[in-house]
Amino acid sequence: MNMKSHSFVKKIFMATAYTLILVIAVACGGGEQAQLVEIYEPEPAPAPPEVQEVAEQPEDDPIDLFEGMAINPFTGMWVYEELASRRPVAFVINNAPQALPHSGISQADIIYEVLAEGGITRLLAVFTDATADKIGPIRSTRDYFAILALNHDAVLAHHGGSPTGYTAISTLGIQNADGMSLEGRYFWRDAQRFSVPRMREHSSYTNLLSMHEFMYGRGFRLHQNTVFMFNFFDQQTALLGNPVTQVVMPFSGLQQSIFEFDAESGLFYRYQRNDPHVDEYTGTQVAVANIIIQQVPKNPIPGDSEGRINVNLLGTGTGYLVTNGAYIPIVWERGSANQPTFFADISGNPLTLNPGSTWIGLLQTSATPVFNNFANQISQVEYVQYPSQEG
Repeated sequence: MNMKSHSFVKKIFMATAYTLILVIAVACGGGEQAQLVEIYEPEPAPAPPEVQEVAEQPEDDPIDLFEGMAINPFTGMWVYEELASRRPVAFVINNAPQALPHSGISQADIIYEVLAEGGITRLLAVFTDATADKIGPIRSTRDYFAILALNHDAVLAHHGGSPTGYTAISTLGIQNADGMSLEGRYFWRDAQRFSVPRMREHSSYTNLLSMHEFMYGRGFRLHQNTVFMFNFFDQQTALLGNPVTQVVMPFSGLQQSIFEFDAESGLFYRYQRNDPHVDEYTGTQVAVANIIIQQVPKNPIPGDSEGRINVNLLGTGTGYLVTNGAYIPIVWERGSANQPTFFADISGNPLTLNPGSTWIGLLQTSATPVFNNFANQISQVEYVQYPSQEG
């Protein structure tokens, strides 16, 4: 996509001399007599500087405004070439009520939301570039976060993990940064949060610069093995689907992920617990261009005393794509953890998204998303305290 400059505007300078004549009429002897009082002729104006004409740019030699730029494969937007090939980092972010507000999350390219134990979701935010000086709060990983990171060849940033989470990191060979061993150098605690009782597990932060320094120091590969999960339109495009202004994903009685469409911007603005989802770093409400609802099987892990769950990300399933005020049904398929998830419409055509960030809700198959008028269909609940876990 190149922009062409067809011509340059020629400037012509003109100068003129002027003569000022002042005539005063004096009454004399009952009649009027014109008297010439002054004639002023200025020096001739200096000749204008020579204007060097610029030849018109030939049609076959356009000025490329996107020279040195490339398409970000995760957002479909123009970025510097170095950013387009940079290996992403996927941060496990706490989404418990006490964890809010999040910091830096509005700068993520892709955000996954998936149910964890206690009826609360956790987020996996995938970044290729971010200016936020803190991202988080960072939380412990599960095995499904490791598998999701493989969708994008991402380094996994987390603080601790469940037994199955650490097993997945080991068996799948996930390159990761664990705050449990890196705290004080690449991860740090928010002092104000850390000083409040029961807020320790909601106080761990890092940022993208720290992760890049860690990756460099450990000899991790810094450039991505390109994974094309999505196609993107060149510009904002409307789907031939069902109109939608509101979307809700009811993960549990404690957690509903809600979006409202803004036709002017073409974005879906997120709410949770009946409040706008605001990024502490930018002060803006989180908004995305695309929403993918991926319906997945969810089951408790047998014998797990903490109530952890198994989320099956392999196999096939159904879901929805929501973008630019419309939604369509979709299907998904993933043969192994080392293969990215393939999303398609019901005819089997790969999905094409609008340029911008994407929210992927891994909604359990037992739950049904609601489109439009959700306020009348989803009951309001009292959010209760639940036992916090460090693991």
